[in-house]
Amino acid sequence: MKVDEDKYLEKLVDHIMKDQTLEAPSIDFTSKVMAQMTAAKTNEVKVYKPLISKPILIGIIGFIIALIAYCALNEQPNTGNQQLTYIDFSLLYDNYFLKSIRFSKITIYSVVVATAMFFIQISFLKNHFKKV
Repeated sequence: MKVDEDKYLEKLVDHIMKDQTLEAPSIDFTSKVMAQMTAAKTNEVKVYKPLISKPILIGIIGFIIALIAYCALNEQPNTGNQQLTYIDFSLLYDNYFLKSIRFSKITIYSVVVATAMFFIQISFLKNHFKKV
């Protein structure tokens, strides 16, 4: 039964294709396609530009280092201005709500390890995408 159907379809296709002519591409078809391919390759590539440029980032880091060095080198003894030395933080840590929150050692260790793994993953991903 399958053989009869195949023969019928083959005869039908032969009858339809008998009147058709074979189409051929133009002579310069290959050169036109290759010209389009080279035109597609010469498109502009977007260059990565960071949000904060290197000179500005170096300036910010330099300013922070200079500020820390200035504060460390110009430490003056307590003479008269003791308001900054004795700030009362008891309102922050004597709060009942904050005293009631306790974390177990396992929770603290897991948060520390997860944070460390997060930063390690960031460095691996940065290297991976730098290679790509």
